[in-house]
Amino acid sequence: MSKLDKLLRKLCPDGVEYKRFDEVCTLNARIGWQRLTKAEYMSKGDYLLITGTDFTETHEIDYSTCVYVTEERYKQDPKIQLKNGDILITKDGTLGKVAQVKGLEMPATLNGGVFVVRCKDSSLENRFILHYLLSNHFQSVVEQQKTGSTISHLTQTLFSRLMIPIPPLEIQREIVRILDNFTNLTAELTKELTDRKVQYAYYRNKFLYFDESSASLKSIGDICNVVVGGEPPADCIKGESKDSSHMFPVWGNGKEAYGYSGTYKIDRDAVVISSIGANTGAVYYRKAFFTPIIRLKVVMPKDNQLSSRFLFHVLSATAIKSKSSSVPNMNANEIKAIKIPVPPLDVQNRIVNVLDNFEKICSDRNIGLPAEIEARQKQYEYYRDKLLTFAETGNTILSRAEQSRAEQLENCNFIKVILMGFIVLYHSLAMWLPEGWFGMPAQASVSLGLIAQWLNSFHIYAFVLISGYIFAYLKFERNKYQNFTSLIKNKAKRLLIPYFFVAVVWLIPWDYAFQTESNQIAVSDYLLALSPSQLWFLWMMFGVFVLAYFLTGMMWKKPLWGLMISFVLYAVSIIGLRFIPNYFQIWYTCRFMMLFYTGMMIRKDRKGLIYKIPWYVWVAIDLLLFVLTEYCNAFENGIIIKLLHIGMPMLLHIIGAVMAFTTLNAFSGKINFKTNRLYLFFEKNNFTIYLFHQQIIYLVITLLNGKVPSGVLAICNFAIAIILSSLIAVVLNKWKLTRFLTGQKA
Repeated sequence: MSKLDKLLRKLCPDGVEYKRFDEVCTLNARIGWQRLTKAEYMSKGDYLLITGTDFTETHEIDYSTCVYVTEERYKQDPKIQLKNGDILITKDGTLGKVAQVKGLEMPATLNGGVFVVRCKDSSLENRFILHYLLSNHFQSVVEQQKTGSTISHLTQTLFSRLMIPIPPLEIQREIVRILDNFTNLTAELTKELTDRKVQYAYYRNKFLYFDESSASLKSIGDICNVVVGGEPPADCIKGESKDSSHMFPVWGNGKEAYGYSGTYKIDRDAVVISSIGANTGAVYYRKAFFTPIIRLKVVMPKDNQLSSRFLFHVLSATAIKSKSSSVPNMNANEIKAIKIPVPPLDVQNRIVNVLDNFEKICSDRNIGLPAEIEARQKQYEYYRDKLLTFAETGNTILSRAEQSRAEQLENCNFIKVILMGFIVLYHSLAMWLPEGWFGMPAQASVSLGLIAQWLNSFHIYAFVLISGYIFAYLKFERNKYQNFTSLIKNKAKRLLIPYFFVAVVWLIPWDYAFQTESNQIAVSDYLLALSPSQLWFLWMMFGVFVLAYFLTGMMWKKPLWGLMISFVLYAVSIIGLRFIPNYFQIWYTCRFMMLFYTGMMIRKDRKGLIYKIPWYVWVAIDLLLFVLTEYCNAFENGIIIKLLHIGMPMLLHIIGAVMAFTTLNAFSGKINFKTNRLYLFFEKNNFTIYLFHQQIIYLVITLLNGKVPSGVLAICNFAIAIILSSLIAVVLNKWKLTRFLTGQKA
């Protein structure tokens, strides 16, 4: 349980009081008749004038963009004379932009389009107000309160009537601390992006400066073809959506695609220049197979002596201006007249390599800093809206905490990440198991073998338990998985498509390239999912979800029946494995249903015995049971011993899974993992690491076995498997198709 949840339970068990905005805050703006005109703006002065256009994306004030006013205008209204800590919100035009005054070193006032918000007493934190004004909850309320037919307005009367939660100060500060961690990270990344853009511009200008001896100046018309865009294709679908029959983008003068078509005009990568409107002179690089429209100019080198990427960088660094005095525009002849340096092709390519790397960092929304900033901003927005949603007094605040996905699913994701690490660690130690691994004989290290056996007693079983926990939450509390077809589609996409993809591109080639003939798995075995290495888990989980759809309704309502069904399925799995091959992991599906059901019951009874027993007691129970199980395994004769051989492992797996869940759940509340970059990376790539890691371990064992001590080999197995499978995940995450084929989330 997090510190915030503990505070909520302690200080707000019956909910949070809501008050009108004007009860807790003052709200002031420049009086209408005092509004300034642009004629009164000064470029220099002693009194700053702040408007909504000076607000930054990080919700601060960019004082470098501010204008100045006279002393008389500043003193006209003392209520809007600003001080550090003030919260500002726009009330006209672009409604609801929010910023906080920081680092103010000179007198400042407001223009008419902005409110200044100040807390009336010490019961509210300024930063809490800031985050609340940014929340979707507040912004949606503001949206509903808009007045005006053309320009939006937020009146003081309407603003004052809005309700705001007032949790205790301690809770406000903890929420501010959490959310500020996100905003600070975003601000750091934004600064880094700004620095990289400056670097990019510097090197671009440096590399693209040539004297007459190193590069000749040539006009665009001499070395390039210029194509002018026309009307949109007849079949063009306007907007961002496309389908199988409309795959080719239609580009206009804007940054975003105009639409999509089934035909194309340009069949290669090319530079385009916006040539009409406010965006005139903007340069973009468009991938092959597209159609230009609305007088967009397409510039393509005539021969192989000019790189299209070099051309893009040169034109990006060139100030392309319209000669029109009315509507900005330029014709093809004006573009053809532009002169650019044309150095030798090898020089162009070297320059392109450097500048492309900078451009990816600065502009690529998939792998660059913009993608990272966008991801962190989405994270902030998600947690902001969750943390700032309170039940009113009279409704228990626990309902918010318990229904919050931030608590319910993030903790489970944390547990999954750790369990995946345990799985990789187990496979890294498996060569020291008594039975060996991958056809290799067992190695002489009792301690490593025991650690591996202990990990094997709970790691995958806890994973299935967590899956049952999440399934129960989504099905019975969030009303998901109500339709069988949608469930099958979802799980096939997540489990079966990765199964066949990884089997074809990774496991089957691996078997035939590196495995001895005796250890190779037949292709038919992969098709029937008989023994597909680590991929057995995917078919097993798919089968569990199918069973769960039909059985869990009754198992949820009648726990005793659920227990009986689980035991019957476990018994069926033992008998079935003796007589019928494990096609599509059907018998393992029956066996693991016990763990899945255990997870469901843990979710259902959140105040039960499992939660009352401390995590360290569960660890002690698990270790004791593990020792007893190992002791029983030393004996073979006798009916009782044989029954224990059946019953003890099952009990150990259940207890071990519960132990792992309770222990990791306890630690999840003490570790600030949600903002940790390394954790976020593994959370994103967890599944892909599982898909590819095992064969990497085998390769390491093959190369290093007998050459390094056992302990060093175990560490190498683990570290190299994590690193290389992570690199594979990063590569596969670059493209939409490979993300789909490996079940990765976008």
